[in-house]
Amino acid sequence: MVKILVVDQQGGSKGEFELSPVYSSKDLGRILDSDNQYLVMAQGDEVFLEFEKPPALEDGWTRQVYVKAEGYYISSK
Repeated sequence: MVKILVVDQQGGSKGEFELSPVYSSKDLGRILDSDNQYLVMAQGDEVFLEFEKPPALEDGWTRQVYVKAEGYYISSK
């Protein structure tokens, strides 16, 4: 699972949005699946992800962006 967490704040107000990938250069289904399905890659492999667009940032608000990811790396011999 890989998601982008967007946190908008203004004073004591806070809004959070989770954005999911909408495109992947390799096996988007496994990246979106949270049922112990892992995308196995060799060391040095890269995957390009494109995410949903976040809502527009309103005037006077600040934005922080975080990446949420879980998984593991298995080396191939």
